Amino acid sequence: MNVRQLKDTAAALNSIKLSGKRFSNVDIEDLHHQCHERRKTKDKMTSVLNAKKPLVVSLDRCKAYAATVPIQPLPDGLLAIFISAAVGLRCDPVYLTCAKTEEYPYLEVEGEHLWMRGPIMSAKAKDKGYNINVLIDPAFASHITASVQERAKTGQKFVFADLVDEDKDKSFDRYSRLIRTASQSIPELNGASTVDFRKAHVTHDLGLLAVLDHYYRPDAE
Repeated sequence: MNVRQLKDTAAALNSIKLSGKRFSNVDIEDLHHQCHERRKTKDKMTSVLNAKKPLVVSLDRCKAYAATVPIQPLPDGLLAIFISAAVGLRCDPVYLTCAKTEEYPYLEVEGEHLWMRGPIMSAKAKDKGYNINVLIDPAFASHITASVQERAKTGQKFVFADLVDEDKDKSFDRYSRLIRTASQSIPELNGASTVDFRKAHVTHDLGLLAVLDHYYRPDAE
């Protein structure tokens, strides 16, 4: 038995201990199956964590940069970074359900607060009835509002309209390139501590609902 197998077995035994069961009553075959499934989930999580590796920007650096940039309309790449950072770097705007003719369907103002709300494009998530409902960090709200207002003056209805495609993979690839180009051109946004710009519903596919709880809320709730 190698080190990885030992760790998996130890984790499975610990879960049995926490459940209050007696080890003498444990089904060895079932325990082996649990270990195998846990490893498959970990491997899948690792592949997700390693996906789109170039798309890494420090959240702290984003906030520091936002504090030093005058309030003005931002280029698309920076606007994408600010919106992603504002909602916790786990929900990309292009994954909200948007038609090119819609008028900023994912941004809502309530009093002095700016929210990102709306259903997402993932068919799996739509079947589950999930919506994003996140308060945008005040550090980014004024920048985002200024950018949206500037685009509205020119008649643009959707900030990232040119990125959205019926093929969600194409949308994500375009969005990824936009963020990658912007982040690589600004040294201040490349910090040692990194947070990923990644499809949040990939995490949902792994069944890690606790991670998504802050970002996706079923309509029924």
